[in-house]
Amino acid sequence: MNRLNLCPICSSDRLRTFLTRHQVPVHQNFICADLDQAHAMQRGTLEMAVCDRCGFVFNAAFEPELLAYGEQYENSQMFSQGFDEYVNGLAHRIVAECGDGPRHVIEIGCGKGEFLRRLASSHAANISGAGFDPAYRGAESELDGRLTFHREFFRREHMQSSSDIVVCRHVIEHIADPMKFLAAVREALGDANSTRIYFETPCVDWILDNDVVWDFFYEHCSLFSRRSLAAAFEQARFEVVSVERVFGDQYLWLEARPTDTRTVPRFDTSETPQKAVDFQAVADRRLASWQQSLRELLERGPAVVWGAGAKGVTFSNLVDPEGTLLAGVVDINPSKQGGFLPGTGHPILSPEQLADREVVSALVLNPNYREEIAAQLQRLGLATTVVSLM
Repeated sequence: MNRLNLCPICSSDRLRTFLTRHQVPVHQNFICADLDQAHAMQRGTLEMAVCDRCGFVFNAAFEPELLAYGEQYENSQMFSQGFDEYVNGLAHRIVAECGDGPRHVIEIGCGKGEFLRRLASSHAANISGAGFDPAYRGAESELDGRLTFHREFFRREHMQSSSDIVVCRHVIEHIADPMKFLAAVREALGDANSTRIYFETPCVDWILDNDVVWDFFYEHCSLFSRRSLAAAFEQARFEVVSVERVFGDQYLWLEARPTDTRTVPRFDTSETPQKAVDFQAVADRRLASWQQSLRELLERGPAVVWGAGAKGVTFSNLVDPEGTLLAGVVDINPSKQGGFLPGTGHPILSPEQLADREVVSALVLNPNYREEIAAQLQRLGLATTVVSLM
């Protein structure tokens, strides 16, 4: 393993490690068909470092060759009504900003193609597009050929001269060398200076501000603050129009345009590095507190974690690595139900299965979904109590 000793964004050696975990599952959204596959999940080291110069946070021990994205990778959140409404809002926003004329969209990391379909299906939108993702499953062409999907990583030669919009949601946090990635996107755009660029990624300041220990995991090797994200794009010859905090401040939404002018990035290190140091002091204490709380909950009856995504996988591996305390993990995504959690092997249940297992408590890791989960339990007539950990 080659440890990174320089910041991938600004090349500074002023780095501080603030969180180290060994033997963590490298995939959080991998569908494991049985216990053997769950327990055999590839593992790696998490060594989260913060750059004192630019505030970028990254896994200095990241090994990209350990990852294997493919058809068993499942990270769709569209089964949540709240998230569905949020994504609809993003699609309508892009359409409104880009006008009613014909538009061609490139989506880098399109997943199952859900967002690209929403853009193309938006009212008054004359949109065509191409999506790229090795984990894509579905038809290669849709909407009479207006949309095409490619089961591969995006490359420079995929960019069309007619591309008006580039969308990249929740991809850059998976990339160990963000500057190389952004430089490739910028080179692919060439002289297309009118192209609108939209990127979405987690906000590391939200994680640090709220001591969200379960939001540091292997797949997310690159985490940005608002300022470090803007600085990365500025160095890659983009004009940053705006960087906003969205989705309850959990995500960053960046809009940019290509420029031929090399901008000297403005680094702001007044907050993020200190937050990381403060986080280090409370992380172990918070973990011990959750383990004690879980034991107390179990005295009342079986408990589950709600959500078999990255947060649920990370939390379960932290508090119940042997898979002996929690009764399972609930997920509303049918593709995950019946599978097993990477690392721990907890069974992934449907909400309807809680009654048979007499589950008393459901642990909620994301406050954005608390009310939605409580309403679903009520509709099912379950007495399961929602326990919010934030």
